[in-house]
Amino acid sequence: MAPDEKDFFARLRRIEGQLERLANDFFLSESFCEATFGSLWRPPADVFETAGEVVVRVEVPGLHIEDITLTVHNETLVVRGVRREPAEQQKVVYHQLELHYGFFERVIPLPRYIRHQDAQAVYQDGFIVIKFPKCEEVVELSEIIHLRL
Repeated sequence: MAPDEKDFFARLRRIEGQLERLANDFFLSESFCEATFGSLWRPPADVFETAGEVVVRVEVPGLHIEDITLTVHNETLVVRGVRREPAEQQKVVYHQLELHYGFFERVIPLPRYIRHQDAQAVYQDGFIVIKFPKCEEVVELSEIIHLRL
């Protein structure tokens, strides 16, 4: 593939990701989320490439590994989980509430030139980091892959 073609497809993937975020913001509005899930929040995420891999990093401090699921299907990574509120031993009067609790989900588009089945995922220091090795050819993914932390 020529460099101009790769650049074009990279820009196209960025636009696709932006459209995905807009659609999620529209369809997963507060009222919809509250009615469906009680509360749903979207942790911040970075997606970047190195010479040999595509890396997804999601900021989700305060979780337990058993409360996180990672699946890949149709060039899409889905990160789901729940951050549980700490059990208070006594009555508390809050003065400020900014931390998100409850269910979360991030749907992240992935490039097609990665080896999905060789992905490595870790949860460390409040971040989920998933590394997908790159490959030269486009890989069609037909099954759902569940990644382990």
